[in-house]
Amino acid sequence: MTDQTPPPIIQTRPPSETDKYLQQKFVEEIVQQANRLDELAKQLFTLELAVPSVYVTVLQLVQGEKASLGLNAYLISAFTLWFLALLLTFFTLFPNNRYKVRRNLIRRETSNNPTEGISIEEFFQKSARDKYWELVAGSVCFFLGLACAGLSIFIR
Repeated sequence: MTDQTPPPIIQTRPPSETDKYLQQKFVEEIVQQANRLDELAKQLFTLELAVPSVYVTVLQLVQGEKASLGLNAYLISAFTLWFLALLLTFFTLFPNNRYKVRRNLIRRETSNNPTEGISIEEFFQKSARDKYWELVAGSVCFFLGLACAGLSIFIR
C-alpha cells in the first residue's frame, strides 16, 4: 500500500510590468558597473597626475631658490608609490583584452573548463570585480605615497 498522492500543482503567471522593469534595471546595473568604475579611474588618474606636480610646486614656493629636498627613503617611496598608483589606474582603463569571451554564450551556471572562455555575463562581472580591486590597490598606493611625501618633509 503506497500512498500515491499527486504532486502539488504550482500556479504560475507571467511577470508583471513592474517585475519586468526590475529585471531590466538589474541587468543594466550589472552592465553599468564597469562603466562607473572607468569614470572613477579617470578621476583618480587626473588626481594622481596632479598631486605630485602640486607637491613639487609647493616645495619650490616654500623653499624659494634653495628648492632642493635631499633624497631620502620617504621621498623615493612617495614617487614610487605614486607611479605604481598611476600604473594600476592605467591598467584599469585599458584592460588589454585580458578576457577570452565566448560571444555566443550569454550566461551559464558554472565553468567546468577555464580555457574555453567566459560568458558575456561573466565578462561584465569579472571586469567590474577586477577593476574594483585595481582601483583599491591604486588608491592605497596613492595615499601611502601621500603619507611618505608628508614624512619626507618632516624627516630628513
